[in-house]
Amino acid sequence: MLPVTNLILRTSNKKIKNFEDDKDSVVELNPGLRYDGVVNIRNKKGVEKYKRFSGQYYLLDADKHLIESFEVVIAVDSKYPNSFPILMLCDDHFEKSLKYHMDENGGICLEHTYIANAIAAGGLRVTDFVDYYLPRYFSWALVKKFGDATGLEEWDHHEKGTIELYQILIGVSDKEVIRTFLERCLAEPKPRRNTPCYCGADAKLKDCHWKEALFLHCTSRSQIKKDVTLFE
Repeated sequence: MLPVTNLILRTSNKKIKNFEDDKDSVVELNPGLRYDGVVNIRNKKGVEKYKRFSGQYYLLDADKHLIESFEVVIAVDSKYPNSFPILMLCDDHFEKSLKYHMDENGGICLEHTYIANAIAAGGLRVTDFVDYYLPRYFSWALVKKFGDATGLEEWDHHEKGTIELYQILIGVSDKEVIRTFLERCLAEPKPRRNTPCYCGADAKLKDCHWKEALFLHCTSRSQIKKDVTLFE
């Protein structure tokens, strides 16, 4: 998908106070979707309970004309609203492979995990998730399959994608600078505004990479420790 780093997702004007409001909003704005209730879904951690939506997502053009419909499942874990929903494609519109950022079961990777973590930490409504991510992903996938994909932007996969993320986030490609940034980030329990910037510049963190430091704070320290080895 596009390397979106804007963490503000409030695209709907509807007043949503809780999940019940959110659920009703999703179904109202997306007539092909229904709410299935709470179901058990197996993930890497085992079996967990998810709030599930399923049905047809209708991709529309600017004039609200139907472009294509897709059979999908949207699953939201118990941490709602501090969670990033799972999107699965249940039909055969696209090959279920890394080419379309999908696993063999149709699970779609919409964001780099660290961006998803930061968005979830700030809270994400399902209404906004559907409104923002689904049209972007399916438009992107249709162009990739049927159009000229030369100019399409997307994250690399796995470790290459993580390296790319840090390069964009910190604004440099120098491995030593990125490694030093991560090591200094790990040296503090949490970012402090007046500490020297992790990048090594002659500036305080608050005047240089403050937002980037807060962004990384949303991802586990153990994961960032592993990432340091990518820049050795």
